[in-house]
This record gives sequence, structure tokens and C-alpha cells, in this order.
Amino acid sequence: MFAPPQAKASADSRQNGVSIMKKLLALLLVVCISAFIFVSCKGDDKPSETTGGEETTAGSDSTNASTPEVTTPPETTHVFVDQNIIDSLDYDYIIRLIKDDNNKTVGVAIFTWKENKASDSITFDSEYVLDGVTYPVLQIGVGQGVLNFQKQLKSVTIPGSVQKISKVAFNFCTALTTVNLSEGLEEIGEMAFWGCTSLETLTIPSTVTSIGSNAFADCTSLKSVTLPRAFEDSIDTIFAGCDNLATINYIDWFPVPNQKSSHTMKTKALYEGIFIMTIHVVKPGDTLAGIADTYGVSEDLLAIWNALSEPYALVVGQAILILTPAGVYTVRAGDTVASIARRFGISARELFANNPNLDGGLVPIFEGQTLVLGFEEEKAYTMKTNAYAYPFITDEALYGTLPYLTFLAPFTYGFTPQGELIPLDDERLITSAISYGSAALMHLSTLTEAGTFSNELASAIFADEQAADTLITNILENLRAKDYYGLDIDFEFISPSDAAAYARFIEKARIRLNAEGYPVIAALAPKTSRDQPGQFYEGHDYALIGAAANEVFVMTYEWGYTYGPPMAVAPLASVRRVLDFAVSEIPANKIYMGIPNYGYDWTLPYKQGETRAQLIGNEEAIEIARRYGAEIRYDEASATPYFNYSENGTPHEVWFEDARSWAAKLALIPEYGFVGAGIWNAMRPFTQGWLILQSGYRVTSFIDS
Repeated sequence: MFAPPQAKASADSRQNGVSIMKKLLALLLVVCISAFIFVSCKGDDKPSETTGGEETTAGSDSTNASTPEVTTPPETTHVFVDQNIIDSLDYDYIIRLIKDDNNKTVGVAIFTWKENKASDSITFDSEYVLDGVTYPVLQIGVGQGVLNFQKQLKSVTIPGSVQKISKVAFNFCTALTTVNLSEGLEEIGEMAFWGCTSLETLTIPSTVTSIGSNAFADCTSLKSVTLPRAFEDSIDTIFAGCDNLATINYIDWFPVPNQKSSHTMKTKALYEGIFIMTIHVVKPGDTLAGIADTYGVSEDLLAIWNALSEPYALVVGQAILILTPAGVYTVRAGDTVASIARRFGISARELFANNPNLDGGLVPIFEGQTLVLGFEEEKAYTMKTNAYAYPFITDEALYGTLPYLTFLAPFTYGFTPQGELIPLDDERLITSAISYGSAALMHLSTLTEAGTFSNELASAIFADEQAADTLITNILENLRAKDYYGLDIDFEFISPSDAAAYARFIEKARIRLNAEGYPVIAALAPKTSRDQPGQFYEGHDYALIGAAANEVFVMTYEWGYTYGPPMAVAPLASVRRVLDFAVSEIPANKIYMGIPNYGYDWTLPYKQGETRAQLIGNEEAIEIARRYGAEIRYDEASATPYFNYSENGTPHEVWFEDARSWAAKLALIPEYGFVGAGIWNAMRPFTQGWLILQSGYRVTSFIDS
């Protein structure tokens, strides 16, 4: 179950506000008396209120128009009318009517408490009956105290109808020990509970979106507070002078209605001590509705998480990813992604990552839609992620992937033997990455127009010092001009004789680029030993390149490849052998582990030199299995799913990635202590994979950094 993180409140940082608060006390007394005299007179002016806390007007996000967030009846809509002060013998308090712009009464505000009715324990009514009509109690106070300076008051209970507690409503109730606030409350005014020196614990509901400055200032006995995370940066202002406040528990989300406390079934921990997720393997007769009922989750959410479309025909052997929402929110009229994110103290990026059906904002939200605010799955490890993309990537794939990435690497810049860069149409990818809180890495390779890596081009640049300097200078200029974060060097099929020269080139680039704040990452072929034969491997000296670059990207895939026999693209045992060798040559905290986001479809029988496998996406593989009625099997040795099918009498074999295989690979990153994952590539959708990242790991972003 989700346990809100705890943080220590700093007493020292609040000391500066204490003396100011005490100096304001005398002034406050005058203000309160003046306000009472003023509102007792007939007038048409609306009382002035200081909202405090965060703004309630919606900002903008990358995909939605900016619109005001309407969470409580704003003063521009609900208007207090002074002459409508009503004293009823049936109630312990005097009220003021709240009217809309059409002069229609929509609720009441408790104006003041009848002094002869005051007691040590008060529970406010949620409704008020006037002339046979029932009105909700929407507000406690009207810009001045209701029960302030009541020395006998020990307990106050605010019902769920109340949306706002006005400023100075209960200040200096020095005997007050219990404040019960209900879900539904949205605003607490400034100085509302200032000087309540007996209050020791406090829970502020998750629905609260605004807390005024000094709302709980000088509550000197206050030791523990629970409140929405949106106020994490306002603690010192809200709780100034609360010198004994030691524990702050943050509420991240609304609770999920009718959710089971835990899954009835769990997969084994993918690494010791941590459950990342639940994966259900489809059996004959399984339906999505039945799986949803078994695990106590929404059928609609299951469909989203597993990229299923109606009529939800499942494939026997298919892996179904099941997550546990820590909170959900139902979209209201006027909501935007930005306003919802602000309300719950998260970023729009995180909201997109939790809800892949939004495609990063390409798909607009709508009233009544259920959005996931977070997951209960353990965030086991903090990592960076990088994915590669060609300039022609679709908007759906690009914007649907960026919320999960630290870096995006447009593929690829080439160069001439003279050191001139071959241009790349990368502006769209760079701009998009930055707008989503990611950064762009400039990818440089020896790839030719023919689609092959040129060892001759690499040798030419290594042999010509001037050309190498020119190339690095041009790289620097491109990094500056296009707002790249750093450089990713990927020279493959290097001649064995150039191994040392390649490392020297990387080192030269790193020294010059680091001087201007740009890191250098170098890609490495998947070696298992220093003397591994083959041109793909011999030109990459792990120790030399690891020392030359800031970080490295180890390509742990392509055992199954286009011209090879049918097999897993990244068999887990083979991946481990590469990683074991890598950490023997390079510090683990400099390594990105490569992870494939694709599979292959082979026609059978396989004929060496003739058979050419078809590259497919992981979700495409599931669709193929569904179309041909294939049963998906899982190879435990390689930790990879596969299946066979026949098309027009021609047999096929498909190997791909699913939730199980990605989970097993991602679990290696914390096991080895790697810096993160490098994903090839972002061109094809893989909802399960990205959600495993989002729910099980903390992915570094550049939001608010």
C-alpha cells in the first residue's frame, strides 16, 4: 500500500516569521474590531479577501488551451450581500447569504457565532433551512473571525459541504486541540488558525487547493501535519513559528473508490524485496472483465495499460499488466491538464505518463474521464532513460513516449572525411523533448546513406587531426545552436587497428565539450570478453572508451536479428554475460543498459543468407497472434515471449518483448547499479513497457530542475 513519504520541517527557517507575526498581533486586533463594525452596517461593497497559497487560474500546457480552474464558487460568481445577514433562533450562528450573479441564493456562509451559544466543542451544520428551503453551508467566516479569541474552544468539526474557511476564522483559540476538516474543503484563508497554541496534530484534506499565508502560524504545540503535496514548497509560510513541527506527511492523491486493498495475486519479486507490478498470463476462457474483477481494477484501465481495443479479444499466453492506482480523478467541466496537475501537485508530464491513452496530450481530456494520478507500485530506483527516434517519427509515438524519457536522441548526424556535419531535420524532436521536460542528445555516427556503418570514414577522421578538430568544432556549434544537452557518439564496426584511436577521439571530444558543459556518451557493442573476435566487437575497447567518455551505452540486444535464425532479440542470460564483462571494465554508474523495443517475424524454414526477418513492434506482435489464433509461449531461459503461426500455408515464428521481458531487463539496472536505460527505439508504441518504467521507477526529468 502507498505510504506517504515523510519530511522533517525546519524550525530554523521559520524563525524570521515569528517576530513579524507577534508585531502584527496588535494590528490584527484593530482590524478584526474594525471589520466587525463595518459589516454590521449596510453597504454594497464585497468584503476583500486575500487568497494566499497557490494561484487558482489555470496555466498553459503543451496541448490544452489555458482556461480558469473552477474548483470552488469564486467571488466573481458567488456574491455576499450585506443586508442579507440572517439570525435564526433555530441555529447557534448568524449567516450571510451567498448569491450568484443572477441574485439567486446558492448557499450560506456562517457570519458569526452567537456568543451565548459558544461551547468547548462545536460541530457546524452542513445545511441551513431558510423559509422552507435547504441551502448548503459553503463557507465558515466572511473575511473576519467567527470564533477567534475563544479561549474555551477545544474542538471544531467542519462538514464536507464547506468549501472555504475564511481568514482569521479561528485565530488565537488557544485551547483548541482538535480540528476536524472534511474532504470537500478547498480553501483555508490566511491566518485562519494563527496562534492556536494547543493544536498538536492536523490533517488537511486532499481536496484543499489553497492555503493562505500564516494560516497555522505560531501553533507552537503542532508536531505532525498531513497535507497535499502541492503545498510542499509553502510549508514555511503556512506554518511560520511552529517550532515543534517535526513530521510532515504528504497526501499525493484522492483515494481510489472501491479499490481492493491489495492484489489477490502477485508475481514474485523481480529483484529482492520489491514488487514492481502484477502480471497475469491469459488462460483459455479468460476475459478482460473477469481479470479486472479478480484483481479489483477497472476494466477500462486494464484496456489502456495493455493497449487493448474493443471487443477485447485476448490471446492465450498474453501478458496482462496490472497496476494499482494510488489515486484517480474524474475530469470536470473547465479542467485542463495543467489545472489538474497543479491541483494535485504533479507535473503535466507525470499526468501524461500515468495516462498513456492521452498520447502525451494529443488526445484531449473530456468531462467524466477517469485519470490516474499515481500508482501504488514501489518506485524502486531512480534512473535516466534515453530513446532514439528518426525525424519521421509519428506525433503519436513521439508525444506518447516523451513523458517517460530523460533524453531523446534524434537519429543520426553523419559527417564527411573533412569533418563537416551532414544536416539532420531534428528541430521538431528537440523542441518537443524540451517542452516535455526531456533533453535532446545529439547522435553522431558513421552511418552512410546506404544504411551501413563505415569503418573507412572513421579511420579517415582518426588519421586527420585537423579534420577531427573541425568535426568537434562543428559539433560544439551545433550543440549551442540547437539547444542540445550533450553528444552521443556511435561509431560501429571500427577496425581493430583503430580501437585506441577511437578512444582518443572520444576523449578529445569529451575534453572540449565538457569545458562548455556538454557531456559525451559513447555506444558500445555487446562484448563478453576483451578479445572477443569479430569486427563488430574488436574496435570497441571497453576500458579505454569507458575512461574516455563521461558515460557509455551498452547495446545488449540483436542476438536475434534480421538475417539470423529465429531467437530472442535480447536473451537474458546473454545480456547478463555482457553486463558482467562491462562492470569489470567500466564503473557501473557510468553505464546505460540497452533495451530493445521491437521484435522480429521470421518465415520458416530459416535459410542462412536468404531468410530476412521482418521487424515488428511489440504491440504489433500481439495483434498478429490474435489475428491468426496463435498461442503465446514464454521462454524462461531467455525471458522472452514467442509464438508460431501460419499464413497462407507458410509457417512463421515471432519473438518479441512484453511486460514480463521488459520487467526482467529493467530489474537488472538497479541490480547492477547502472545509471539508466537506453532504448532502441521510440518509433513503435509499447504501452506496457513505458508503464513499467513509470510505475516501478523514478525517471529523471528536467521539469523544475
